[in-house]
Amino acid sequence: MAAIQSIRVPDRIAQILSREIQTPGKTGRRLDSVRAMAKRFSVSTTTIGQVMAILNQQGLIQRRHGSGIYIAERRDSQYVGILSELDITSPGVSFFFPRVIQQFKRFFDGQNLKAKIYVGEQTSANPVKAPCREFLGDLKEGLLGGLAVLFAQPDSKWIPLLRKKQIPVIGPPPFSEYEVRSDTEEMIRMGLRFFIEKGRKRIAVMGWSSGKNWPEKTAFEKLMNDAGLKIHENWLCHDLHHGPANAGMEEFGKLWRSEKEKPDALLVCDDLLFRNAAMSLLSLRINVPEDLLVVSHSNKGSGIAAPFPVQYLELDPDEYAYACGETLLQLLNKTPPEKKIRTVPYRWAPPLSFSNQKS
Repeated sequence: MAAIQSIRVPDRIAQILSREIQTPGKTGRRLDSVRAMAKRFSVSTTTIGQVMAILNQQGLIQRRHGSGIYIAERRDSQYVGILSELDITSPGVSFFFPRVIQQFKRFFDGQNLKAKIYVGEQTSANPVKAPCREFLGDLKEGLLGGLAVLFAQPDSKWIPLLRKKQIPVIGPPPFSEYEVRSDTEEMIRMGLRFFIEKGRKRIAVMGWSSGKNWPEKTAFEKLMNDAGLKIHENWLCHDLHHGPANAGMEEFGKLWRSEKEKPDALLVCDDLLFRNAAMSLLSLRINVPEDLLVVSHSNKGSGIAAPFPVQYLELDPDEYAYACGETLLQLLNKTPPEKKIRTVPYRWAPPLSFSNQKS
């Protein structure tokens, strides 16, 4: 009879605790110590150990080494989130962001997992807006089972909470060690090789970056040096800011007038930047491609096109979104990818037809 009683008591206590810890708002909280629970139910710590084993098997608790036992966040009520603290409705935002968000959600819909979009209010003109309130609420309440960070400030105050909850995350540092990147360095190489093959020697570059150096500078300098081409520092406009509505238009004008000698090739590393720079090319009456051969970054499906011949290096937002989805799904399934950084390539887009186009 005693043996039967010893089996029933842990089950009974497990039922009581199960009802308590599944109360809304309880997820993520630490349980009382084993000794405290043993005292509460007037049983031994061994019995409480059996209770914890039952709750753990049911997926209701989580042991954290050196910290204690916590109420697990229920996977069946959680979302896979994608976060952009950037306001994707802002006029200056690239087509890339809303398209990636849409396709990411579609990926997880196909996996029968609930996906949720979190969008903040930051803009290029006002990057210090408070983070998305709904995201912070769901994070605190344990409603996030996984997260892809598309855009957020690297000093966001919610990062420690994200780590404490041990939520699988993909995104740039410091959010995660798992990241999906566009292969911008290879885009630089592809553009420069194209110019060199076409016999162009005076090459200018425009792009978004900050500080004195830009991430792809080493690749650019090596290819230029290997080809024996002169690097014109005045033609490397890499530290532009996309806040102003006409960003890229004035900057190209300054680049073009910076030296008596003019570039004969232009590589633009951002489609929105090129959209404005193209206006400057038109106002300066530059013959493209006769006097200036142009290669520009483009997001597949964006519909941005210039009124003159341009070679486009396309990044596919759908491919990027699915790479994010596949990587995060592996983390959710506790099978981390072999490579922590996954790159999405650029590809040459089919050239647009122009009756007067020349190589």
